[in-house]
Amino acid sequence: MTTAACWQLSSELNEIVDADPDMLTELIAMFVSDSVVRLDRLSAACTAGDFRIIRAQAHSVKGSALQMGAPGLASFCAALELAESPQPDVRVRMLSAIQDEFILVQRAMEGHLGNIS
Repeated sequence: MTTAACWQLSSELNEIVDADPDMLTELIAMFVSDSVVRLDRLSAACTAGDFRIIRAQAHSVKGSALQMGAPGLASFCAALELAESPQPDVRVRMLSAIQDEFILVQRAMEGHLGNIS
């Protein structure tokens, strides 16, 4: 998936940008920093096999991704959240897909901000 295809401004974000263009920069910064922390926790939980934390962190990132217009990232997180105690190799693959998609989303967001600066 290209960076342009993995993220786009939702209608809600467009309304926010129309009202306060600087708010998008702040929202993206908060989304990225919060997601980095949550993905670190998710990674540690996947390594430890702590399914309670896996589900909680995947759920949180999924919700944020949906609000920020990153449905692919949300979909990968939903798959991990709903998986029934996946084996370590499956967890690693699912986590890797989430991390890769997050990088694409982050690049798309940064590219968008660079285009409006």
